[in-house]
Amino acid sequence: MRIILLISGYLLLVVFPLQLQSASLQPHQLRCEYLPEPLAMEKPHPRLSWQLEATDRGAIQTAYQILVASTPELLGQDRGDLWDSGKVPSNRTNQIHYAGHELAARQDCYWKVRVWGKEGTASSWSEPAYWKMGLLDPADWKAQWIGFDNRRLNKNETFHLPPSPYFRKSWQAKGKVKKAILYSTALGLYEARINGQKVGKDYFAPGWTDYDQRVYYQTYDVTSMLRTGGNAIGFILANGWYAGYTGYAVLVGHPKEYAFYGEVPVFMAQLEIEYENGEREMITSDTDWKVNTGPTLEADLLMGEAYDARLEFEGWDESGYDDASWRNCRRMVGAMGKVESSPGVPVQIVEEIEPIAISEPEKGKYIFDLGTNIAGIVQLKIRGKAGTRVQLRYGEMLHPDGRLMTENLRKARATDTYILKGDSGGESWSPKFTYHGFQYVEVSGLDNPPDKEMITGLVLSSVTPRVGHFESGNDMINQLYRNIVRTQKANYLDVPTDCPQRDERMGWTGDAQIYIRTATYNSDIAAFHQKWLVDLNDAQFGNGAYPNFAPMAFHRPNMTYSPGWMDAGIICTYNIFKVYDDLDLVRKFYSNMQEQLNLYQRKSEQDLLQEGAFDEVDPQGGFGDWLNQDKTATSKILAANIYWLFDLKLMAEMADAIGQRTDAENYRITFRKVQEAFLEKYRTPEGRLQENTQTACVMALDLDVLPTSMKPVVARQLVQLLEENNGYLTTGFLGAKHLLPVLSNAGYRKEALELFTKKGFPSWLYEVVNGATSIWERWDSYTIENGFGGAQNTGMNSFSHYAFGAVAEWMFRHLAGIDMMENGFREIAIRPEPNRALGPVAASYQSINGEIRSAWSLSGNDLKLEVTIPANTTAQVWIPARAVDAVKEGGLPLTEAKGILGQEMDGQLLRVKIGSGTYTFTSASVAGLLPEVAAP
Repeated sequence: MRIILLISGYLLLVVFPLQLQSASLQPHQLRCEYLPEPLAMEKPHPRLSWQLEATDRGAIQTAYQILVASTPELLGQDRGDLWDSGKVPSNRTNQIHYAGHELAARQDCYWKVRVWGKEGTASSWSEPAYWKMGLLDPADWKAQWIGFDNRRLNKNETFHLPPSPYFRKSWQAKGKVKKAILYSTALGLYEARINGQKVGKDYFAPGWTDYDQRVYYQTYDVTSMLRTGGNAIGFILANGWYAGYTGYAVLVGHPKEYAFYGEVPVFMAQLEIEYENGEREMITSDTDWKVNTGPTLEADLLMGEAYDARLEFEGWDESGYDDASWRNCRRMVGAMGKVESSPGVPVQIVEEIEPIAISEPEKGKYIFDLGTNIAGIVQLKIRGKAGTRVQLRYGEMLHPDGRLMTENLRKARATDTYILKGDSGGESWSPKFTYHGFQYVEVSGLDNPPDKEMITGLVLSSVTPRVGHFESGNDMINQLYRNIVRTQKANYLDVPTDCPQRDERMGWTGDAQIYIRTATYNSDIAAFHQKWLVDLNDAQFGNGAYPNFAPMAFHRPNMTYSPGWMDAGIICTYNIFKVYDDLDLVRKFYSNMQEQLNLYQRKSEQDLLQEGAFDEVDPQGGFGDWLNQDKTATSKILAANIYWLFDLKLMAEMADAIGQRTDAENYRITFRKVQEAFLEKYRTPEGRLQENTQTACVMALDLDVLPTSMKPVVARQLVQLLEENNGYLTTGFLGAKHLLPVLSNAGYRKEALELFTKKGFPSWLYEVVNGATSIWERWDSYTIENGFGGAQNTGMNSFSHYAFGAVAEWMFRHLAGIDMMENGFREIAIRPEPNRALGPVAASYQSINGEIRSAWSLSGNDLKLEVTIPANTTAQVWIPARAVDAVKEGGLPLTEAKGILGQEMDGQLLRVKIGSGTYTFTSASVAGLLPEVAAP
């Protein structure tokens, strides 16, 4: 396009691009398979996504263009030699499959995207992003599995804790390094080191899998770590989940107490080097490597780590080290299953915490208080005589006399030991291959009293980026939410564990499915759960049941699956599908999920599960409403029937989504038959549930298995049950999650608030009142009357257990009002429940489409609601109001405000449809429209 301007007698020729650029819409946050820049992509058609920034309200993407190039230079020239999608008319910004040339192993892929807005103009290109293809064929691996049989070197008389082997290899670089990529994995745990430095920031690589089926490898760009001339690479191994102690096997006297997958840790490594002159070289693990044992005397995830600094090999991981006394490595039997690139996220240090106090309850035993319950390790900084033996023990709580409480650790020794080398400049040490759940660290063996700088808490967690934030006007509620986030962080550690402290730490499925929706509000868990769902489906039993935990290293006789736990295979997949609009995951596990439903069908009689249907499992009938407070618990078979109905509903929706229409209709037909049989058995003539428990009511309502006509009757039944229990809950794991949503959805908002703000026992705030910094496993993990014992076994007591933290889902969806109306939050619901007791409330959630924010406050009788909706989405906002004209946006009547797409009264709520952007609504005179309860 050319425009000729006449300015002061001069002709000015201005040349514009043929395509005008849009200033109001810009792509950013580019991702490939949920990850920023993955280095070992194995999917031939990986999914690409981005978010949009916009300056105007109502911004919509109408088309996009993706370029993928083999070099950054080509991409900079706007040439997509691997894929040029062309201009694609679409408003999609995620789950877009690469559709270019076939990609080879190790292929570099540089990409960018631009979009068109509704005005028809294009944005500028995004900043470039990158992914690299992994080793796509077993033949791409030239390395050998190598190891060292360290079993006979075990010196611990109580446990099998052999020393960690150290491996090394040195070589001369052939020139200046242009690019160097390390591919590494292990059966066990490993730390890789190059030229005296740790490779990457990861802990517990390669992660926990069913190693008989698959083991993951990691990929690191180590270009900057290599030198011209001499180089060295080293590996340290530990038994980890593969050959170490796992779960509660020792506690229950399992025939095998450790080494459930293999006896000896082994590893495989392949360092691929490209030099500036074009030459390539590969350093691979083989029998030329040297091995020795040294300072790491013991290393176990549950039992802890022991390190003798006097035995350190100074410079062992650098070139020039004399390893003549080291042994040659042996080639070992490696993975029996697939070797694949990890689809998940690594475990790393995500926070450092300084102690707030030190005490000495017993002579020579110093207790460091970190002030909050975490999962992780410590950094020990110390100066002392060579040979001084310092012991570190860990606990979540203290006894009344100040001593460390460790009874709840059961058979997990959870003890680290450091033996000083006597460096006059001081020494610093952190464990590599263990972690603990703790707030308190007991340090003994010191020559002198310590200061706070001696211990630093290092919080370990899988790197699931924080996407949700919630804050209210009440300090106790804010502490509760912090506790929920802290507990999720402590238990999202490669797999979604039940607890980080005792001899368990397993991926319990009941906990995972109850909590997953809350987890999505707090963090981006897409890649994390993508990995764990592989673990879960790998562990599925031949009868179709998903197990009680995954990976399933071992199980007690018959304690294998349970209704409410085995349903995680369907429920977790469904939630990832909904929140991230992920159809690939549904397709991948569709047949597995069908087998779970087939199990229910085979166990049914006359379209219903009957008493005894799950008598073959231990505990008999399954776990039921675990840790409930009822005198008479909800029957396990009722819960099983509700979960079967719920699974049928979810499967029908997922089948429709992937085009399996016949299956979807069959699931709906089965649902109607089962529902009819269910109502015939469990419905009273008055339309109530025969089982008169809170859990029965909330599960039937929230899992949506009742006909519309029955719902208000059962909701009233629930309210009566609460009243009969002085307003307190009686629900366990299966019921507690559903309590508050059911009350809010049924119109009992005041009752929901009153229940949520209870401070007595049992309640969510009871823990906060008693100083909790995390979520407890049991309502009575600690009570004022009975301390740590209560009605339960002290040893079965975790103070970091996220299941009851599922209440945060209600906090986001109801208190703040952030929910979805369309998969992936393409259409958003903002429907807060304002109240004076907890306000003001502000919450934000970084969805796959961008940030959503809802913040409300009350001033006198007027309500202010601030809402942010991301570009390329729409929302419906429900505002308490007496009339349409009582609501303004930005001080203007709704009919004059930009971005308002429609409005209508819905009872005492005004429903407003809006496009993207930030809005400030005010509603006058809302007194009488809001629930009134006392602040906690």
